[in-house]
Order: sequence, then C-alpha cells, then structure tokens
Amino acid sequence: MKIELERFESKYIPEPNTGCWLWTDSLRRDGYGQFKLNGSMLLAHRVSYELYVGPIPDGLDLDHVCHNNSGCLGGPCIHRACVNWQHLEPVTNEVNVKRSPNTRASKNIAATHCPKGHPYDEANTRIQKYTSKRGYYVIARVCIVCARAAVREWCERNYKRVYERHGEHRRAYARARYWENKQLDLG
Repeated sequence: MKIELERFESKYIPEPNTGCWLWTDSLRRDGYGQFKLNGSMLLAHRVSYELYVGPIPDGLDLDHVCHNNSGCLGGPCIHRACVNWQHLEPVTNEVNVKRSPNTRASKNIAATHCPKGHPYDEANTRIQKYTSKRGYYVIARVCIVCARAAVREWCERNYKRVYERHGEHRRAYARARYWENKQLDLG
C-alpha cells in the first residue's frame, strides 16, 4: 500500500492558490484523472479518497467541493483533475448533479419559466415521471399551458387522419375529440 501511495503522490502537483492537487498523469476525455491500480484503470480522485480517507460509502458519488464556475467553460472542467481528498465530499448523485453549474439538470432546476415563458408554479406545472429511451428514470416538469397547446395542435393535425382510419366511434377518434373539447373548455 505504501508503494501505491508513493506512486500516486508522484502523479499530481499541488496548486498553491486553490489547494487543488492537479493530476498530471493520464486524463479521460471528460477531464477526470485515471490511475491504474491492481490491473484496473480507476478514477484518480476516487483512488485518492480511498487511500487517504477510506472506502467511499455505498450509493454515494464524490463531489468536488473546490468546483466553481471559473475555467469550466468551453471544455473539460479543470476541477475534475483535482485529486485532493480534502476537496472531495461523498454525496448522493442527485446532490452532485444539482451542485454542478454546468449540467442540464442543474440548469433546469434553476429555471423559473418554461422555454415559451410560462411560469413554473404550482398551478401551471405537472411533474411527469417516465423511463427514457436509454433506460434512465426521468422526472420532468411539464408546463400545462404548453402541454395543452401541443395536444390541441396534434388534434388539429391528425383529426382527419384519425377520423378516416378509425371512423366516428373508434377509440382514437373519441380520444382526439375528448382532448379537443377539453382544451376548448379549459383554454
């Protein structure tokens, strides 16, 4: 273990202004350092935490608390190369994503209005849960005004096709008419 620690310590340099230990060896495309240990390529910041602190608690990610907005635009974040165990905090993935200023999730959480300008408030927001095409569980905010408009537009575009294919008494036609009438009542 002492040999691994010495080998690890030879692969970073301390940055005097921030206290970060910047990884100078192999970096992944996303900017995280990697370290070969016992024949496996591991993330260097995770190895650092385990060498100096101990095992990472199950179900938690390591968050770089030294991360800020400086130097992160237009490429990999330089803070991902930090392997200082004092700059790493075990947190849930949700907390880690929310803390990062550059993820789509954190930007969506900070949004107060939908892309068309309607407010995300209790009266105009529906929470939708689904599984994405890639198999990820997604929780999304949906603007009710925009959702109603989308249904109305779909009904207008597909009314004739649905009617011709299914006839007046078929389920699809009834569903299209139901939503069309509901939109008119609520709209």
